Order: sequence, then C-alpha cells, then structure tokens
Amino acid sequence: MKRIFLFLLLGASGFILANTTNINLVDCLKSEKKIILPDTLKKGLHYTEIRVRWQNDTIVIRKYSEPSKVDTSFFRKLHNNQSYIPDSIEINNNNAYFATAAQNCHSYALECYFAHNNTSENKIFDKTSSILSDSYPKVLKASFRIIQVFHVSKSKKLKPEQEIINNSLLVFSNKYGTITHSVFYYNGIFHTKNGILKAEAKQDLADILKNYWDTTEIKVYKHL
Repeated sequence: MKRIFLFLLLGASGFILANTTNINLVDCLKSEKKIILPDTLKKGLHYTEIRVRWQNDTIVIRKYSEPSKVDTSFFRKLHNNQSYIPDSIEINNNNAYFATAAQNCHSYALECYFAHNNTSENKIFDKTSSILSDSYPKVLKASFRIIQVFHVSKSKKLKPEQEIINNSLLVFSNKYGTITHSVFYYNGIFHTKNGILKAEAKQDLADILKNYWDTTEIKVYKHL
C-alpha cells in the first residue's frame, strides 16, 4: 500500500508533513460512509493523531509509523547518560515495542469483526491504529446494534446465564458506564488484545475478566 502524505496549512508558519502510513486515502474517499480528512491533530515520533470521517460523524484515530530517525534523548534519559548511543538491537527492540502497542483493544476487536464478516466498511482499523476512547462510542452507535446485555457478578459470572451469540463484538464497561475493553467472539474463541501486549485467543471469558476486574456489564453488538 502506498504511503500517503497529508499537508496542513499553518498560517505564516508554512506546512507540516504528517506521515500516515497504511491509510488508503483513495479508497476512503471513494466511500460514502467515511473519508480521511486532511486534518492532523498531533504528530509524534511514533504516532500521528488524525481525524477520520465515519459515516455522519468524525472520529480520532492514532496511527503508528516507524520513525525515520533515532530519538537519542529518549535512550539517554532511560540510561541516565547524556552521551549514550543506542545500538541497532536496542533501537529495533524499542521500535518493536511501539509497533506492538500501536493497536488498542477496540481497534483490534473491530478489525477482527470486519475481517470475519467480509465487510468493506473497515479501511482504518489494523495493527497500526488505535481509536481514542471518546471516539469509539461513535463507531458503535453508527455501525452496530446491541443484541445482548450481561451483568457481571463479583465472581465473574454472567447474568443472565445464556450463551453469547456467535460472531459478535463484546464491549466491557464498569459501574460508571465507562468502556474499558472490547473483544471479538467467534466459534467459542474470544479474540482480545490487552493494551501494549500482543493479541491473544482465549477460550474462557473469565481469563479476560481477571484483567478487567471492575467490569460490571458486557454489551454484545452486531453490525447493522
């Protein structure tokens, strides 16, 4: 996939170059449901935050791209040595860490759901992207419907006691209604990604709930 560059005009200061690797701008512009807007919010060494059009709303995603330069200040601060020069192994390990951490649980669950359901709606959720917490509910509202609601007991049992509908998106929330985690469920397997860790496939939902101890409710979603 070709690398795409978006330009922002910043008054008299000129242009900022925002590297948004792996975003297929042409395909997104052809879609009536979403487009990539030329609007970069924040550009960092590893990540770029950009606005994305999703149906009739706007969401914010964070996109990872491998840095083209080495941030020596990071390594010098890490080692408390102002003359420290990292070797290639340390640089590669550091980049690998950020690459693994690039995708959050919501993006991973959405990627899995769209991939298993052969829908063309997904153009942006992949291993290089995260969706910010205040944007995720917008995607759920625009593209999904609730088909089941489970309450989670202190012993991590689901109420009511019924089977989770297959091929679905599970969204965890705490007693304040804050969304804390998302999982894709398919054929008895829960596909999950916990923060900076690699994605996993679990057979027991209780194993996932151990890491999200404050979960009080799980809503099950299907695509509209």
